[in-house]
Amino acid sequence: MIKKIAILGAENSGCIFARHLAMKGFDVALYKDPKFENNLKGIIERGGIKLTGLIQGFGRLYTIKTKIEDEIFSDLLMVAAMIDRLIHK
Repeated sequence: MIKKIAILGAENSGCIFARHLAMKGFDVALYKDPKFENNLKGIIERGGIKLTGLIQGFGRLYTIKTKIEDEIFSDLLMVAAMIDRLIHK
C-alpha cells in the first residue's frame, strides 16, 4: 500500500500534487533544486502548501528539501516536469 510519496520538482505542478496528496492523507516529501531554494521559503515557513480559490485547503508536508541526497523516503516517486521551461526555451 502506498503511504509515502516523494515529489521531485516544486514548480506549479509539483506543489499542486504535493498539496492534494497531503490533504488525502499521504506523507509527502517535496524536493526542489538548491538553485531555487528561495522559492520554497513560504512553503517551509508554513510547513506545507495552502491553496485558495475554487478549491481551498492546506496540505502539511512531511519534509521540504533542496538536497535530494539527504533523504529519499517513499513508496512512490513522482517527477513533476517543468513543461513551461521546456516550451519557452
